[in-house]
Amino acid sequence: MKKNSLILLFAFLCLSSCGDTAASPKDTTVQHTPSPVVSETETTDEFNLPVEDFEGYQFTFAVRGDGSGTGAWHSTDLVSDGLNGEVLNDAVFHRTSFIEEKYNVKFDVMWCGETSIALTGSAMSKVINQTILAGDDCIDTILSSPYDTVGYMINDFIIDLKQVENLDLTNPWWDQNANANLSFNDRIYFTTGEITIVDNKCAYSMIFSKRLAEMFDIPSPYDAVRAGSWTMDRMISDAKNVAADLNGDGKMDEFDRYGFLSWQDACFGLIHSMGNTFGIINKAGEPELTFYTERMINSWDKIIDFAKSDGFLALAPDHKFFKATGLTTLEQIMGSFLENDQFLYAFAMTNAILSLRDCSADFGILPLPKYDEAQEHYYSTSHGYGTTLLSIPVIAENTARTGMILEAFAAKSMELVTPAFYDLTLHGKTVRDADSAEMLDIIYGSKIYDIGYFFQWGDLTNKVMNAYNRKDINLSSLYEKSEKKALKDLEDAVEIFSALH
Repeated sequence: MKKNSLILLFAFLCLSSCGDTAASPKDTTVQHTPSPVVSETETTDEFNLPVEDFEGYQFTFAVRGDGSGTGAWHSTDLVSDGLNGEVLNDAVFHRTSFIEEKYNVKFDVMWCGETSIALTGSAMSKVINQTILAGDDCIDTILSSPYDTVGYMINDFIIDLKQVENLDLTNPWWDQNANANLSFNDRIYFTTGEITIVDNKCAYSMIFSKRLAEMFDIPSPYDAVRAGSWTMDRMISDAKNVAADLNGDGKMDEFDRYGFLSWQDACFGLIHSMGNTFGIINKAGEPELTFYTERMINSWDKIIDFAKSDGFLALAPDHKFFKATGLTTLEQIMGSFLENDQFLYAFAMTNAILSLRDCSADFGILPLPKYDEAQEHYYSTSHGYGTTLLSIPVIAENTARTGMILEAFAAKSMELVTPAFYDLTLHGKTVRDADSAEMLDIIYGSKIYDIGYFFQWGDLTNKVMNAYNRKDINLSSLYEKSEKKALKDLEDAVEIFSALH
């Protein structure tokens, strides 16, 4: 976000509150530049979108979920039943109503069931595959997880977005990091951007306790981020400084204080934030396995050494802390520990931050740390399961119409919905500062889309997460056992890309 937009957003938040290298990712970061949320009467066509009458056409998004609104990664930000005074809902309503009126279309959401952590076999992929194989042209656009979307591409069920008339992926409402990281021989089969907030909800980040930082005279992490000195070593040092066996029983349990609260997905966040990738699309436009490097080995050693220290609490779905505390989710433990001054730093996707809006303890938002100060950029993981990627199925009957509507939908989302999401994230009891808004810009502007992580070559994605949960430092052994399968999967991917339309 540019400085003037940041000031406008912060002013809006304040007014609202008064009423109540080895292979490092490509350096293509962009910043969000949302404007303050405007009312329906103030909504204008500032992007000079083309005018067209589509004669009442029903435009259908095929999305994950069941429509109940309970899934964290479900696309509930596409349509709204009406105004209810809630900032995000009303922004969605204004955006969608504007596009429907301008183009004489009606939007429909086709709920296709849940996705999975595999490339095929999910409830959603079965619906999409059956629809396409039947030749039914009822779907205009698919919004699905990276894993499922990769499966659609492998089956040659989606088209090259760069060939879609009226769709200009160079515009700021499309994620330029996604376009760069997911471009196959100058073809892009899936991307994301301002068209949905789900990709922002699942961006990897972290939070810190302002109260605990003050108690221990921890230098401002915000300033460290700005100075480029927010590194893994700095975070580890701070974390070990505050860790303590508070009840003196000789063991670290639910009554003690930790430096870093982790979840199993944090392994990907730290791998990426330290400048590593599972795979990339290289300069020749071909997929390349980049996982096993000296930098990755050194990063892993640092991560696991830290994980074995008393300052590190690694939670997993079956962790004893859930039974010991009586809490059932990571967010509940995070909120409880935060209010009781029991951690300094914690891994958190943005969606988890939304659950802390009523927390009484003051906290701030940060990107995950760099490998060292020589690393030029911060990097934020785009979650392999949660991220929503957009694709257009081969059965779409009028792709020029699809392109025009998607352009308008994404542009208007950048104007109205993204600022509302920032407000929802920041406008809690505690997080209402320009520093955190600035950090969100860094996080969202530094997302990487790791093709090796998405394609799961050699099942390295799951094997690495399991090793992280075991605190297994022997990465070399893990890779040696997986290399043959990973290289075969890579070879298959090259053949698939070559055969695509």
